[in-house]
Amino acid sequence: MTPTFALAPRLTPPGNRPEAAGSVLVEGGVPLDDTQSAAVEAALSNRATLVLGAPGSGKTTVTCEVAVRALDSGVQPERVLVLASSRRAAARLRDEVAARAGRTVGAPMVRTASSAAFAVLHKRAAALEQPTPTLVSGPEQDLVLAELLAGHVAGEGRPLALPAGLPEESLGLRGLRQELRDLLMRAAERGLGPVELDEMGRQNDRPEWVMAAQIYEEYLDTTALRLATPDAGPRYDPAVVIDEAAESLRSWEDEVPGMPRPTWGLVVVDDYQEATAATVRLLRVLHDDGARLVLLSDPDSAVQTFRGAAPGLTGRAAAPAGPGRAFGAFDAETMVLGTVWRQLPELRAVTRAVTNRIPVSASAMHRRATAYAPKPAGGEQAAGARAGAGSTADGSTATEAPATSEAPAGAVSSVQVAVLSGAAQEAAWIARELRAEHLLRGTPWERMAVIARSGTRLAALRRELVSASVPVALLGSDLPLRDEPAVAPLLAAVKTCAGAPRGSLEALIAEELDGNEPVLDPETAAHLLVSPIGGLDAVALRRLRRALRSEELSAGGGRTSDTLLVEVLADPARAALLPTQVRRGPLAVARVLAAGREAAGEPGATAQTVLWAVWAATGLAERWSAYALAGGPAGLRADRDLDSVLALFRAAETFVDRMPGAPVAAFVDYLASQDLPADSLAASAQGAGAVEALTPPGAAGREWDVVVVAGVQDGVWPDLRLRDSLLGSQALVELIAGRSEDGRVVGAEARRQVLTDELRAFAVAVSRARRRLLVTAVEDTEEAPSVFCDLVSPRNDGGDGPDPGACRSAHRSTCVAWWPPPGRSWCAPPRSRRRATSPPPPSSPTSRRRASPRPTRAPGTASPGCRARFRCGALRTR
Repeated sequence: MTPTFALAPRLTPPGNRPEAAGSVLVEGGVPLDDTQSAAVEAALSNRATLVLGAPGSGKTTVTCEVAVRALDSGVQPERVLVLASSRRAAARLRDEVAARAGRTVGAPMVRTASSAAFAVLHKRAAALEQPTPTLVSGPEQDLVLAELLAGHVAGEGRPLALPAGLPEESLGLRGLRQELRDLLMRAAERGLGPVELDEMGRQNDRPEWVMAAQIYEEYLDTTALRLATPDAGPRYDPAVVIDEAAESLRSWEDEVPGMPRPTWGLVVVDDYQEATAATVRLLRVLHDDGARLVLLSDPDSAVQTFRGAAPGLTGRAAAPAGPGRAFGAFDAETMVLGTVWRQLPELRAVTRAVTNRIPVSASAMHRRATAYAPKPAGGEQAAGARAGAGSTADGSTATEAPATSEAPAGAVSSVQVAVLSGAAQEAAWIARELRAEHLLRGTPWERMAVIARSGTRLAALRRELVSASVPVALLGSDLPLRDEPAVAPLLAAVKTCAGAPRGSLEALIAEELDGNEPVLDPETAAHLLVSPIGGLDAVALRRLRRALRSEELSAGGGRTSDTLLVEVLADPARAALLPTQVRRGPLAVARVLAAGREAAGEPGATAQTVLWAVWAATGLAERWSAYALAGGPAGLRADRDLDSVLALFRAAETFVDRMPGAPVAAFVDYLASQDLPADSLAASAQGAGAVEALTPPGAAGREWDVVVVAGVQDGVWPDLRLRDSLLGSQALVELIAGRSEDGRVVGAEARRQVLTDELRAFAVAVSRARRRLLVTAVEDTEEAPSVFCDLVSPRNDGGDGPDPGACRSAHRSTCVAWWPPPGRSWCAPPRSRRRATSPPPPSSPTSRRRASPRPTRAPGTASPGCRARFRCGALRTR
């Protein structure tokens, strides 16, 4: 189909748009611009529609409007399906659709592709009167692979044909399991079984694929053995559940005769650039059944390629559908959204500079979308001061607002690149800017975000920011559930209570068979005492040990403090006899263990009942709830702890449902064996009153007033290391897609693909800001800023010779309160020019203070050619 592209004249941002020409105010008060209205009309009239849009152009708005218009026209909610790219995105979109619809619906309209596929399989099992299927989580899959590989290391089973250069000891490494899981999921998504994978490995001389095929076969056999009991339903991996649903729909009449198969009249896919090949096959089945497809995509913003997302499928959607059609062809009419409402021209220019470096995979027309340019308040003088604001750095024009509207307060956008002299200085500068935004400009904490390339960098940055009185909320967790600070002592208490009563027949049998009866040991006792359950610190624990030893010696005994600790915690009555100054902690732990043992001794005790008894006895629920409601750093810590406890109870519920009758101790072993963090369906705090810290995948689909993109270092962002250099999962994808002839993607082509993914992630990060974007990096003897910094704010000297804006530095203690002039930022001069621009360091602290006099200018009034120094950094013109 011929794509249409139109620019919306004279529009204003959502929430401030007047009812003027060029915008359409639909019922419910949500205004749409011309291109959005055209996209909605096309979606409701065409069999298939592809809507392209730049970040912030209103793709999610169009998604909600299409679903609501369908409901208003009389379509039943169960006939409308909206697919989101992730569970969190689905939750946000579900709330938006419900708010726009203004009514409750009896069927879940917004799902992920895996959720919709699982619903199909669940309905099929119910129709056949089979047990309910279950979805295997990532940690569970990793656990099965770890057990299989550990067996091969121990010499069990059929020997593995290891590729040359791969030692047998590496089979136990988590990194190898991660690459193996990725390879198997990519193969499963494309319909390859162990036999097909083995054949492709032998034909293309890839022995690692042959090895993976053998493990894949063993994995499927292990999974099938768990279905031997009549009450166990089928178990599906996330990679195969969508394909299984598509096959079930194709063969529904043969397998489930007389039962209507699940169908939808309208399928809307938000963030279609994150769709996998399996998702496209499911959409093909639904489309052939008569469903109208609406695909909304920005191929420059794909951040889930590591999970199999294929942004190139966006370009195929408009291809003609028919005999011999290309994979993913739906003959869709292409619509392009023409205005970016999220960002003003300066910020939009940064996003366009990044996306222009990304190879075109579908169409580049959405990159031409112009930024919203509000009319400045204050009459002609203000307008003159903002002359040229309607044009961007690359020469494109911006969409102006109606003459009746004025720019909202603080609407002037800001882009800054700060290069600091160390990681500590970077964290201190970020903390200062965030505090200044909150205290001086009144920006709420929750309207600011920090985005970093990896979770490890985010965790370190979070600690620094919290210590600087900046509340920070992390999205999700990078720790396995067993290692969460709030969960570890609860699991230790449950494990201690899970054993049979001491001296019982069950305990004697367990001791005879296993050789280790689950009793309290000194290490666990000390861990419980210094945990939130006991509330002791190291000094208090030492004081308790001395008190116990003193009592023991006075009674003529000679037992160690370790033995005495175990004895005290085993009996609340004994703990109540301790001296007052050391009684509170041991008594609290002893009561918790007693409550847990009592619950474990009840008939039909499960992991849920024992865990609840332990948690209720701790009394932490009321204390942490009060901290969470009070806010501040302690409230954020309590929020995170409560989220972890909810996730633990959710895991216990899932374990009991999937393994009824399993002993309580098996639940503790189940969590202890998982090395990966799991995504929980349990409710969690929304991070209100805190700066959010996220990676680009977590930030996708959201926006904030102020965004800090931290740690843009050379070698970190972009990280050009090959992702699958060992087992070659990406090479397998390229071979199946026909883009490779020998199954080897190496050299420049492989790194070009990695660079494209890095650019997409960076584009997502910088396009989240509505008003202010801050990009930070570190430059010292070991680290250098990334070339991505120059995409945000290019240098004005061409990178050659001395920096024309360099001058002597000011005293560092006076620069902390300086606001940099427009177009400048706090940074350090490049190493190559540091000797030429910086005076030699004075030899003593006194001479250093004399060499750096206090500036006489007021903050923010530095001369245009001057640059000041922030600690070891300098103010550099970008």
